[in-house]
Amino acid sequence: VPLTEESTNDVHAYPNPVRNQVSVQMSELTEEPANTDINILDRIGRTYPVNSTWDTQNKALGLDFTPMGTGMYFIRVKTKSGFKTVRVLKESE
Repeated sequence: VPLTEESTNDVHAYPNPVRNQVSVQMSELTEEPANTDINILDRIGRTYPVNSTWDTQNKALGLDFTPMGTGMYFIRVKTKSGFKTVRVLKESE
């Protein structure tokens, strides 16, 4: 899986590094994406199950990182103009 999708400043993930829950905001994300439009990948391209919530007021996607091991991950979300990717670091408890 190529990780060459556009990664721009209009995508924000916090807190980063993450321990349990990460929130993702991007200008193009104005409604809750389907779980099939969200991918979590590690550095070698393995995908992980997505457990997401949607904060309607803040237009933020919440992702559960509790089961993930320590390391670097890429959150890829399909938007109307293509995929947007943000990198996050999962730290140990």
